[in-house]
Amino acid sequence: MNNAQSLGAWGEDVACWFLKKHGYTIVERNSRYPAGELDILAWIPDPLSSGFFKFQKIINAKKYFQSGTLILVEVKTREVYKEDEVLPELRVDYKRKQKLIQGAYHFLRQHKMNDELFRIDVISVVLNRTKQSTKIRHIKSFE
Repeated sequence: MNNAQSLGAWGEDVACWFLKKHGYTIVERNSRYPAGELDILAWIPDPLSSGFFKFQKIINAKKYFQSGTLILVEVKTREVYKEDEVLPELRVDYKRKQKLIQGAYHFLRQHKMNDELFRIDVISVVLNRTKQSTKIRHIKSFE
């Protein structure tokens, strides 16, 4: 694993921690599909439901997701040395968005789910080694 891959894996770990802290359940990580890979598949309960659920098998996903939303999360991680460097989420361009949408539809078709039950989010993780700090930004319903 090279430095970029290990930084990316670290960013995904941070994103999972962040999502769990905010009430999300991590369903899968690094799911492969014909057009590429989805970094994180997460689930958030409907605010009107009880909010607790244990994800047993992805095959029963439709039943579980009826009381919540499936979130396809793209994680972008960047190591910076100055405050004015480019934000990682700006690297999610039109082509990448299209691949994420293809991946989402592939997952939904595979599990016979409606497209109304999902959204695409981006989590930006910025590691500033100079300040020894990490900034996390969660962009919901990324467009």
